[in-house]
Amino acid sequence: MKSKIARYGALALILSSLLLLGSPTAGYEATVVRVIDGDTILLSNGEKVRYIGINTPEVHHPTRGKEPYGEVAAEANRRLVEGKTVRLEFDVRQRDKYGRLLAYVYVDGQMVNRTLVRDGYAEVATYPPNVRHQDEFLKLQREAREQSRGLWASTSSSMSNSPSSSLNNSAGDEVKVRGYYRKDGTYVRPHTRSAPKR
Repeated sequence: MKSKIARYGALALILSSLLLLGSPTAGYEATVVRVIDGDTILLSNGEKVRYIGINTPEVHHPTRGKEPYGEVAAEANRRLVEGKTVRLEFDVRQRDKYGRLLAYVYVDGQMVNRTLVRDGYAEVATYPPNVRHQDEFLKLQREAREQSRGLWASTSSSMSNSPSSSLNNSAGDEVKVRGYYRKDGTYVRPHTRSAPKR
């Protein structure tokens, strides 16, 4: 009898803890007051939110500075969310080592993380345990690469040594993306961590 009571007591404790913590996917709504870069936003409640499962080139990196295509990705993010009310959905881990919220961000019913990958503004970057949409993101990234969208735009051999290449985003607008030359004369192509060598 005592073991039965102990089991029920333990079960009640676990259930009450889960109720206090809430569902791991439960989120909330807030207004985006500023887009920091292609994958990070600032909310009206002061929280910084880092999008789960994706990575975009840096705009304000402390050592690398502004990476090629970073401003384009940030502008795409800005068009999607700035000044709008967004809904956050969490995964297993809710904060990163910098204290930012980690979330899937929705605006007008569409997931921003998904849209940025689909349109070639972001690449997939999975950090377990937050892997809920990993397979979907990888599929969208493959499609973006196959269709040469955004970061994955093809360059012809005649452009291979050029510091500037033209990309077409999903809206059909031409975007100039610049690589750069190192001091030793080596050309660094426009940013992607996982794009094939061109």
